[in-house]
Amino acid sequence: MGIRSIALCNLLGIWLESIIYGVYLLLFLVTVYRIILRHRVPISTSSPSPAAITVLLLTLFAASTLHHAISLKMLIEAFISTRPKNVAKLSGVHYADLYFADAQNPLDVWRNWILLGMLVVGNGFLIYSCFHVWNRSYWISLIPTVLLAGTLVAGTFTIHLLLQTPSPVSRPHASPFVPAPNHQGSGHHGHEFHKRYTWYTVYFVLSFATNVVISFLLVLGGIYLLVPEPQPKFPDARKLYESNCTLATPPSTSYFLSLLRLISASASLYPIATLAVLLLFVLKSNALTIPLTILPQLLALVSTHIITLLYEPQLPTDLETGIGMSAQKSTIPDAPDLPPASSSPFYSLRNLPGTLRVPSASIPSDSLVRRPMLAPSFARISQNSVTLHGRPHHYHYVTAKALRSFHPPLPHAG
Repeated sequence: MGIRSIALCNLLGIWLESIIYGVYLLLFLVTVYRIILRHRVPISTSSPSPAAITVLLLTLFAASTLHHAISLKMLIEAFISTRPKNVAKLSGVHYADLYFADAQNPLDVWRNWILLGMLVVGNGFLIYSCFHVWNRSYWISLIPTVLLAGTLVAGTFTIHLLLQTPSPVSRPHASPFVPAPNHQGSGHHGHEFHKRYTWYTVYFVLSFATNVVISFLLVLGGIYLLVPEPQPKFPDARKLYESNCTLATPPSTSYFLSLLRLISASASLYPIATLAVLLLFVLKSNALTIPLTILPQLLALVSTHIITLLYEPQLPTDLETGIGMSAQKSTIPDAPDLPPASSSPFYSLRNLPGTLRVPSASIPSDSLVRRPMLAPSFARISQNSVTLHGRPHHYHYVTAKALRSFHPPLPHAG
């Protein structure tokens, strides 16, 4: 049975949930400020609109806050409430253990439904991230989508069966997910136990498999994107991972930091928590309530973190005049011959061919930007020598003269 006191496990779980919720709350406020108040724009036209992202952020925040509030209320009722505790006058049984072992407790039922809803919403967004990283591939998104649908069905049956769990008085030391010794035998109780245990197993296995597949796809796609290539395979995905690289960082350190950001952006913490739930469930330990309690906060945390990677800062004021805030196609032709100087001095290079690269050797050593061989976001028409100007982490500019020296204009036919 592992840890005998289910009340102690819930106490530890709610304590960890409070810590993670505090971190998530800070990240949520920062994300809302960056996207809504600073009017940041998505890194590509295929990214969700700020309105859709705001709805997702508020949904996750409301669900995680409600889950944490219910957890705190249950904690108060179990340990502090002055309600009659005659039912707890059993040999070696505390009221808090009976309280948390009651699967028919309306508050616990609400927590289970919130967890299932956040699994669907949060994992749905992570599946969209896979879809985005893998260049909008429906086939890549098919497997995690099917697994998520199975998780929804299994979770619904699991909550339904939890409402049929025997009274906690007959199983005072067991979590609702852990079988009581007197309910594992033959007969009616044995049949009901095996039915519930089967659905619990399917629920936890599908939830774990869904998150493993999602994280694997995000990591695999991200590692593939970290390899410099003359032609970018997935331009939108490259923007997702390049947008968070750091200025003035040596190349080796930049790759290391990019790998760390890749791990954090792949939601790897969440499948680790679901693996802990699955292992503790197989071991029939009450400690599985600890990772179950923190799952909603972890899901909200990793989803919000990925949202921050989908948006980049508002364009500088001087750029807004030249290219606007919309996704405007480049006015530069395929051959990198730049427009006349009478045009606006700022032009988007997002749609230029992937072969248009600024060699790292041409960049001054004191102005290293991102990683070597990454394309600039915008070009500035200037007759000065090769200089770099930019906003840290997101934008940098090179002179048109430098671009012409790297890629001379092709001779016109005729």
